[in-house]
Amino acid sequence: MNYLNTFTGRRFYPLLPDKEPACIIDIAHSLSMITRFGGHLSEFYSVAQHCCHVHDLMPKRLKLYGLLHDSAEAFIGDLVFPVKQLPEIYNVYKPLEYKIEESIFNTFGVKATDIDRKLLKDNENRLSENEKQFFYNHKDSKSTKFKPFSNMFLESWPQNQAFGQFLLRYYNLTGDKIVLQYIEISEEI
Repeated sequence: MNYLNTFTGRRFYPLLPDKEPACIIDIAHSLSMITRFGGHLSEFYSVAQHCCHVHDLMPKRLKLYGLLHDSAEAFIGDLVFPVKQLPEIYNVYKPLEYKIEESIFNTFGVKATDIDRKLLKDNENRLSENEKQFFYNHKDSKSTKFKPFSNMFLESWPQNQAFGQFLLRYYNLTGDKIVLQYIEISEEI
C-alpha cells in the first residue's frame, strides 16, 4: 500500500487514513505550505491561514471544526475549484477527501451536523470574497457570488507564522502541549 512520508516522519496512507492517525503538526505544516486559489494571488496566502480565519468566524463549539475543515488537503493537496468540479475528477477526489476528512475528524473529536456544515460553508464563501478582494491583482465582478464580511482586513502571513498560528489555535482549543515546541520554533524563524 502506498503511503506519504509526512513532515514529522510518519507514514500516512491516503487510501487507508485510519491505519495511522493524522498528526496535527503534519496537518499544520502542510497546510501552511499550500497556497489558496492555486497560488494565483498577489501575495503568499496559505490554506493554514485561511483555516485560522474560518476558525475565528465560527462559534466556540465549532472552532476546531473551522480550523480542521480543509485538513484532508494536507494529505492529498488542493485542486482549484474549476478542476475540482469536473465530474471525472469530482467523482474520484471528493470521496477520497471525505474519507480522509472523516478519519481526521474522528481522530480529533470533531462532530458537525448538516446545520454546522452549512454555517461553515456560508462563512467560508464570504471569507473567500474577502480573500479575493485583498489578494487578487484584478477585480472580477463575475466571481462575486457572496457578500464579503465588512470591516475585515487581511494581510499575508509568512509560512512559519501560518504554521504557528494554526498550532496556537489548536493548543488554545485542546491544551495539547505537544504543539508548544513547534509554536516556539515557528516564532524563531
